[in-house]
Amino acid sequence: GPSVLMFALPINDFVVSKAIKLYGTYDPEELRVYKQLLPVGGTYIDVGANVGAYAVPLAVHVGREGRVIAAEPFQSVFQLLTANSAINGLRNMRTRQVGLGATAERVRARGPNLEEFSNAGMARVFRPQEDAHAETFHYIANKNSETIHVITLDQLVEEEELETVSLLKVDVEGHLKAVLAGGPMTLRNMRPIVVAEHSDDDALQNLEAE
Repeated sequence: GPSVLMFALPINDFVVSKAIKLYGTYDPEELRVYKQLLPVGGTYIDVGANVGAYAVPLAVHVGREGRVIAAEPFQSVFQLLTANSAINGLRNMRTRQVGLGATAERVRARGPNLEEFSNAGMARVFRPQEDAHAETFHYIANKNSETIHVITLDQLVEEEELETVSLLKVDVEGHLKAVLAGGPMTLRNMRPIVVAEHSDDDALQNLEAE
């Protein structure tokens, strides 16, 4: 893999992009933990991959025998994610422009406006930010919504013909429960390590049930 990673970044994203410029990833300590959890040759699924701050270095980490599937629903961010896979020559990394949910569907959502200063990682598919609330996080959405193709985790695993999943990261604002609900076969049969932001709902009970 490349010794120095390169990233195409939205210049006005003051959270994720700024961190990548400083550290080469979003959170170096978090990345170090992921590398400990993810074996070389393993398979990593990144749900809500953003521009690839973790997916890109972890694709290098797992090596040629490993696989990384990075899912990002919003068109403008997905294009940067795909560019970052390409410019680093990561043939073991697949990018998918999809959201993950409890069922397959199409929904309308407003992605981040990359032309304004904002926190692009705050974009949501299922619970759109109220503009007044979003402003407290400096999140600026596009005025125009886009159609998001939502699939389930089990569907993603089947489509990508994955035989194992070592590590599953879910970074989907307030939507962990639905992502896990769409993956009963994957959770039960492949027993991946799941890392996610703390969720206020009962998502962890879903996980324990499997």
